[in-house]
Amino acid sequence: MSTSEIWTLSYDWKAEGIYSKITIILNSDGTWTAENYNGLWNQSDRTFTLEFNDSKTTYIGSRKDQLIKGTMINDQGMTGCFYMLQEGELSPCIVDILSPKTRNIKNDLIFI
Repeated sequence: MSTSEIWTLSYDWKAEGIYSKITIILNSDGTWTAENYNGLWNQSDRTFTLEFNDSKTTYIGSRKDQLIKGTMINDQGMTGCFYMLQEGELSPCIVDILSPKTRNIKNDLIFI
């Protein structure tokens, strides 16, 4: 990545299909920022990791093009699931995943 990327992070701490959303900026230096939050991120092959500076919360997922999905855990052992969509034009595969019939994304999405 040579520049910053804007993503929408949708997260669900109880994995019930009820997601909250924030916009985050992934910077090319391995840092990220969002309103009231910041931290470090890393990607190795398709494995994506996002860590918060002010809390011991870690998101770990798998990236396929403009979609990242996975699970998160905090220092109290609370877990959940998340997905992230990159700002911009979505690939046809992602548009199909987000169609009205599959709008409630669960943690069982499979990358093809």
